[in-house]
Amino acid sequence: MSSIIRAHAADTFGGTAPMPFDARRANVAGVALAAGMTIDSLDGHDGFNPAKGRVGCPLFPATLAFGYQSRASGSEFVTTIVMGYEFGCRAAITQQAAACDHHASESRGAVDGAGPGRQLA
Repeated sequence: MSSIIRAHAADTFGGTAPMPFDARRANVAGVALAAGMTIDSLDGHDGFNPAKGRVGCPLFPATLAFGYQSRASGSEFVTTIVMGYEFGCRAAITQQAAACDHHASESRGAVDGAGPGRQLA
């Protein structure tokens, strides 16, 4: 799945940002899509038990892509990741409290991934 989505990102989302595990490049959206789906295809995502879901799968790819675009420093990157986890975990807890049935990570992934764009803009 990772190689398929990276090829799609390179073909569909032309740009200058480097894609992880690939020599091709794409724009920020393409890099975030390819990186997120690579994490998922490798089952390399985290878990947050109170939320019955994940925060890092949308957060890391978005931070990586926006960090490249804004030329973020290492400390800005780490700060954005920490802030993203804090916000994402709180949003997940709030969502679980509002409706106790299972909520897929994807239902809040766009919110988790939007923070880096705002922080690193």
